[in-house]
Amino acid sequence: MPEPYIVFENVVVSHDENVILGGLSFSVDAGEFVCILGPSGCGKSTTLRLMSGLLQPQSGTILIDGRSPDAAYADFAFVFQSPRLVAWRNAIRNVTLSTELRNGSGDRSMNEKKALELLTLVGLAQDGHKRANELSGGERQRVAIARALHVNPRTLLMDEPFSALDVRTREAMRREIVSLWEQQRKTVVFVTHDIDEAIFLADRIIVLSHKPTVVEETIRVGPSRPRDMDHDAEVQALRKRLYQIMRDDPEAANPKANPKANP
Repeated sequence: MPEPYIVFENVVVSHDENVILGGLSFSVDAGEFVCILGPSGCGKSTTLRLMSGLLQPQSGTILIDGRSPDAAYADFAFVFQSPRLVAWRNAIRNVTLSTELRNGSGDRSMNEKKALELLTLVGLAQDGHKRANELSGGERQRVAIARALHVNPRTLLMDEPFSALDVRTREAMRREIVSLWEQQRKTVVFVTHDIDEAIFLADRIIVLSHKPTVVEETIRVGPSRPRDMDHDAEVQALRKRLYQIMRDDPEAANPKANPKANP
């Protein structure tokens, strides 16, 4: 059996007297789609920053393909809740920005050709000339995903990237990211507090506790994709189990805050 690609072993993070992660241990295999599910404020985003080397733990071990996060920094690209597009650049030039910041300007025509290919992949083949204010919220997030892919990362770190979108757009984006993952098989670590989102997307769900945070449970999602969120008995049982685990989290337990995915 190959070694896991990402390993957290007894990782502790604290700020002053506040212990955020209280000995976090889990692993992620190469090519897996893993959702980190947990209550607000439990350290989900902190976990992504630790993976990429943007934050250092007080104790514990983090390995990325046997290396430190600092050594493996180039393996990762982020997609945030906000697309963070540059207003004066069009979609193509926003996509190339990630490579320019990481590797320098390089061959502009080649970078833009690759950007257009990625915009085509995310359904924006005709929109490369548009600036951010000419794009819808879902289109801006598609540009952000294409920008992350432009540096050809081994792993996408996605920090609640669809939570600010309306329900219909959020469901479309979930389908789209699964399609992209199936085509490229990159490792994806996706943070959410939405139970249905985790069930729809993930190979495995790592459920975190309240602070000081540890892994509450790790669950493999059995139904094959695409998942029938309304009629599959296994999905219904998994949803019930996750609500029981997260019953103290009002965002996960509130149907209005967590509408059923029905792609």
